[in-house]
Amino acid sequence: MRKIVFWIILPILMALMLSLTAGLALAELAPFHPGDALYSLQYKAEQTLATLTPDANTRAETLLDYLERRSADLSSSGDWMEALRQYDLAFDQAMQALASAPDLHSADLRTRAMSVLAQAHDQLTSLAQAGGTQTDSYNARINQIETILKSLADLGRPLSALLTGSDGQPVIGLSAQFSPNRTADPAADPTAQPVDPHMVAFQAGSPGAEHDFFPLTGAHADIACTDCHTNGQYAGTPNTCTDCHSDVEPANHYPGECSLCHSTEGWKPAKFDHTLEMTADCTTCHQPDKPANHWDGACSLCHSTSAWKPSTFNHATAKATDCISCHTRNRPANHWQGQCSLCHSTSVWKPATFNHAAVNATNCASCHTKDRPANHWQGQCSLCHSTSAWKPATFNHAAMNATDCQSCHTQNRPANHWQGQCSLCHNTSNWKQATFNHAAANATDCQSCHTQNRPANHWQGQCSLCHNTSNWTQATFNHAALKATDCQSCHSSNRPANHWQGQCSLCHNTSNWKQATFNHAAMNATDCQSCHARPANHWQGQCSGCHNTSNWKSVNFNHALVGATDCQSCHTRPANHFQGQCSTCHTTNAWKPATFTHSFPMNHGGANGVCSACHTNGGNGPADCFLCHNRAELDRKHAEERITDYASHCLDCHPGGRGGD
Repeated sequence: MRKIVFWIILPILMALMLSLTAGLALAELAPFHPGDALYSLQYKAEQTLATLTPDANTRAETLLDYLERRSADLSSSGDWMEALRQYDLAFDQAMQALASAPDLHSADLRTRAMSVLAQAHDQLTSLAQAGGTQTDSYNARINQIETILKSLADLGRPLSALLTGSDGQPVIGLSAQFSPNRTADPAADPTAQPVDPHMVAFQAGSPGAEHDFFPLTGAHADIACTDCHTNGQYAGTPNTCTDCHSDVEPANHYPGECSLCHSTEGWKPAKFDHTLEMTADCTTCHQPDKPANHWDGACSLCHSTSAWKPSTFNHATAKATDCISCHTRNRPANHWQGQCSLCHSTSVWKPATFNHAAVNATNCASCHTKDRPANHWQGQCSLCHSTSAWKPATFNHAAMNATDCQSCHTQNRPANHWQGQCSLCHNTSNWKQATFNHAAANATDCQSCHTQNRPANHWQGQCSLCHNTSNWTQATFNHAALKATDCQSCHSSNRPANHWQGQCSLCHNTSNWKQATFNHAAMNATDCQSCHARPANHWQGQCSGCHNTSNWKSVNFNHALVGATDCQSCHTRPANHFQGQCSTCHTTNAWKPATFTHSFPMNHGGANGVCSACHTNGGNGPADCFLCHNRAELDRKHAEERITDYASHCLDCHPGGRGGD
């Protein structure tokens, strides 16, 4: 029997041990945050551990740890409202525990409490600076923490006085709003005064927490509970749009419920269902929208409930036959005075069709005088134009016996135009298709007409000697036939600045100006500099010393031939370069490769070929042995050898860099 009892009790004890271990682990590790599904188990484990702690000081330190966790949860939890509620509960518990702790360890507790509150202060400040609907709530908690920190800093006040300020008033009031309702019991204490009611924190998942009875969507989800539930009261909270938003309702607004048109996402965009009661008469709402002199019928006959435009007016349904009664203001100045419907349709003003025959309109000028251009032919429009469109227009010169072109087309004649009849060059079909028969017009003196076509400094002979009457630009000039041998008499303007002053024909031909050849030898041109300017800092000798007359860029400079031994007179060296002659390292064929003979070991003292390791002035000055060697030590050693002036003669004794050299 005892064995049976033992095997029954053993699993129970093991389950209790596992539960206790799991609870302690949850309380210590705290892996969950407010809003998580398993946070309630962690919260119960924390509360159980705090309750089982017998020492008041240790309990206060434990609850301060919980407050530190809840402060961190404010930014890490996915449910900010629940995180804020849990912070308030942890704040109340920690402050009550501090006030109940013995003063024996007050210094340690004060220091710990001030550290935890400072962290909470920083966390709330960061959230407040981020903005949002909870900013005022965060700032209120920040102010409360600052008050508590001042109280803790007053070492003359015991911890038991923490909950009241110097004026005796409570300093813990904000978080108490999230504590359960508390009301003094008059039966237990007849002198007790009722305590102001405060908001109750709903349990997670409860109808109150879910708010299913009034879904918090859109802008409603961003407001604080206290914006609707004032003074800690839930019962009787207004739940209709007009109860809360009557102050923002415009004057003469539709009297129905806001939700019939607006959503919780925002006042705009709004949708109005015109099928609702009291919406049959448009003018009851839209009278202010009607423009001046608007048609007085119902809006719905023209407009839809979606938008004012586009609108459609059914003239037949409205029995609107007198166009002028509405459209007088649409008639342009000097418009035909008949009914609009004779030309326009009820769909759109344009295009419009006017039936000249139906209204017996034969006198064009009675309506179209304003359309006639200046200096226009004075006959009836119908002789050239049709009633369909002004253009194209047709004028029958033969039918109207119009032979004197200039009587009408004088304004079309360009300045300095030939003065004969237009018909000698132009036809009546196309003005620009013009042909001029020079032979028929006996036009042999080209200059009498084409002087303005002659370019500046042009040859002064007759145009026909170079140009033909078919194509002006196809010109040929026969220099030989015209005995034109003095090129400069015509081509001075073509000579570039600083050009050779001889006759053009010595280099150019009469067929192609750019195909030029210059025979230096034939012209005994040996002084290159008289024609060819050299670049800046160029060698001052004759060009022929390097260049040839066939190709300017094929250059060959013979240093030996011209006796060029002073390299530096022409070749500027790079910065910090070796100061000797270029020929010491370079050849006259190419700068690279260059060879440099250095008698002293270039790896002396680990220099690895770096000139500045031994030479001053960026590696370009004389070698300075004292950059590595101790001057005082060398002075002493040389003095022992009775050598005094040695500093500038190191290489005399040590050409290889070694002491015995």
